[in-house]
Amino acid sequence: MKKKWGFLPNINQFLLHITLKKQLLIMIWVFLSLFLFTQVLYTINFLILSGKNSLRSNTNLLQQVGQNIDTFCEEQNQIAISIASNDSIHSYLETDDTLKRYDLRMRISDFFSYVYSSDINILGMAIIDNQGRLYGIQDIPTYSIWTAVKEQYEQKGLSLEKDVFFDLVKTPTASYYTLSRPIYYPTNLTTKIGNCLVVSSGKNLQNILNRLILTEHSMVYLVNSDNKILAAHDYELIGSTLDEQGITLHRDTTEPFSETYNGTLYSIQQLNLSHSDWKLISMVPVSEFIQPLIPLIWFGLILCAITILLLIYIGFSIFHSITSSINHLARQMESIGKEGRHKRITFVQENEISKISMGINRMLDEIDALNQNIFRTQSSLYEMELLKREAEFLALQNQINPHFLYNTLECIRDIALVYQANEISSIAISITKIFRYCIKAPNIVTISDEMVCIDHYINIIQIRYQNRFTIIKDVDPALMPLHMMKFLLQPIIENAIFHGLERKLGNGTLSIKGTLLPDSIISFEIKDDGIGIKAEQLKQMQDALKNNLYIDNETHTGIGILNIHNRIKTMYGDDYGIQIESREQEGTCVFIRFPQYDPSVQGVQHFTKQ
Repeated sequence: MKKKWGFLPNINQFLLHITLKKQLLIMIWVFLSLFLFTQVLYTINFLILSGKNSLRSNTNLLQQVGQNIDTFCEEQNQIAISIASNDSIHSYLETDDTLKRYDLRMRISDFFSYVYSSDINILGMAIIDNQGRLYGIQDIPTYSIWTAVKEQYEQKGLSLEKDVFFDLVKTPTASYYTLSRPIYYPTNLTTKIGNCLVVSSGKNLQNILNRLILTEHSMVYLVNSDNKILAAHDYELIGSTLDEQGITLHRDTTEPFSETYNGTLYSIQQLNLSHSDWKLISMVPVSEFIQPLIPLIWFGLILCAITILLLIYIGFSIFHSITSSINHLARQMESIGKEGRHKRITFVQENEISKISMGINRMLDEIDALNQNIFRTQSSLYEMELLKREAEFLALQNQINPHFLYNTLECIRDIALVYQANEISSIAISITKIFRYCIKAPNIVTISDEMVCIDHYINIIQIRYQNRFTIIKDVDPALMPLHMMKFLLQPIIENAIFHGLERKLGNGTLSIKGTLLPDSIISFEIKDDGIGIKAEQLKQMQDALKNNLYIDNETHTGIGILNIHNRIKTMYGDDYGIQIESREQEGTCVFIRFPQYDPSVQGVQHFTKQ
């Protein structure tokens, strides 16, 4: 986190060295810059999203128009199939009998009339036998259309025997959408007995294409595989090719792309129809995509400009209000320093600065009152000091004489012996010796003396708890003549018993181990198998020992340990002291380390390292 936000301290340092006036100006400038940047970013994203939505809408519309054209082609194909599969037409094409043909023409005419009336796109239908004889509805120049169809078959390399043809056919008088399909013997689908023609109107195709004209200069083309225009936004272009219109599409893709034609950038989309080899092309000027958004963009720019002007006005009004109040307060404070403490700050505005001024005035009044109280109480300080000395002297007189406690404990022991209460007698003796050791022993004692005091304490504990605990002492004999501070071990042993073993169900074990480490370091290890210390409390105690903190909890567990730890550090240095390890429900181990002490050297902390 420090690395990631490392520039923040530099900004803070910069702000600390400039005036509040400049800080406010920087804040206003940054806020306006962020607002302007946000508006520009929003406008750009708005234009991009609008363009994408327009392209998406055009793509959806292109697909819908393509589906309609596919439906148109499929309908014409189904009509041709119904003609090619009609029994009367089969009989008509198979026979050369004139009378039979005449009779069949009536049926065929009824069939053609039915189909003609059921589809408004149909202009005419005809059948042609293998001898080139043609019969059909004669409202259109069917023979000229059939002649043009045969020419298209030859130009495209198609076969009248097996290929289906559907394209725009041009005659000397007009152009027609014509579908040609071979007709086979019902019992032999490989032998052709004739062909059928279905001639359709382009009006429906033109109406379908008109749905793609989204803008004034949009261009829409329906072309075949030879790029011949079958339908277009301009009816006059039908029958020509894209190349003749100066349009060359080099990309065979259905994804939108952009090309420039006649100095205008167009967004182009292509769609290959599934029921024919036709292709649907939509060309929309990019500028006309954005044209409807220009009023909205202008409205946004005007609104943004008005907002910025309002923000500048409001920002500088607030800036003037704050700086004027602060400058007034600064001048008033300067005048107080020059004219004396009896002058007070005047304020003209009801804001936070005025509240600060009221607080300063109240503080000055309180200072004056405190000064007066100080002057009034100085005369009584000496009298109070005398009373304090007298109270301390009386407290010393009322202290209990240690000899009285010794005599009392001896009296308790004698009474216990009379009544044969050996345990009370033993406890009284141990308490007497511990009390005498605590009162009369010097601060620095031998480890042997400390262990004797520990033995007396253990004697009391074992009597109290009826030998419930097993005490194991393993102290190196080489330690006994060495010196240490008095009463280092007893508080730790007491903590182990009262906070660890006493709360454990059943018996427990306490181990006291003392060793002499290299470099003349004395180490004691006091270990119990009691209830242990909770992880959170252990962490608190370890932090207190490490950072010399005060341990504040209800049980005060660890306060005596911290006291011993501080005594060791004060006596021997920061490298020594106490460490604690514990697991809940498993036990606790306390390590004490301090150097060998030489009491013959007075006035300094001294230990020997070998």
